[in-house]
Order: sequence, then C-alpha cells, then structure tokens
Amino acid sequence: MVENTALKIRLGKFFKRRESTRWNEKELKALKSVVPLEPEDVALMEKYYLARIPDDKDIRRKDLVTLLNNWNGEIDRANVHFASQKS
Repeated sequence: MVENTALKIRLGKFFKRRESTRWNEKELKALKSVVPLEPEDVALMEKYYLARIPDDKDIRRKDLVTLLNNWNGEIDRANVHFASQKS
C-alpha cells in the first residue's frame, strides 16, 4: 500500500500541483474511495500521466477528482496506450 501523503504528492504532479497545495473535500473523498492502491498501478499511472502524448490522441483526465473517480478505467486506458506503443 502506498502511503497517503506520498501518494497525494505523486498524484498531484500529474496535474502540476505544488506539494503544498491542500486537497479539497471532493478530492479527499475520491482518494479515500480508491485506497489502498497497488504500487504498480500508481507507477503505471505516473508513467501514463507524465508521458508526452500528442493533443489529438490525448484522452487523459484533466482533473484529479475525475481521475480518481475513474481510476480502474484509467488503468485500463494506460495499459491499452502502452500496449499500442509496442506494436
């Protein structure tokens, strides 16, 4: 299980947040709904959300709450994205 403070910092980086930015209630509730997260899933999402993807092919979420509310679907999208890169 990934520790919440470190996890919040890692997830915040997907959206260029400062480490000191406080999470609002909706974000905390969404995080609570998906923890504990597997470290390999967090690493996959980190790789996916920090990757360079052309704008016309970029279907990543633009908001932290939306990402967390769709976490499992986003893992599937990340897996499909990286599988297509191998082809």
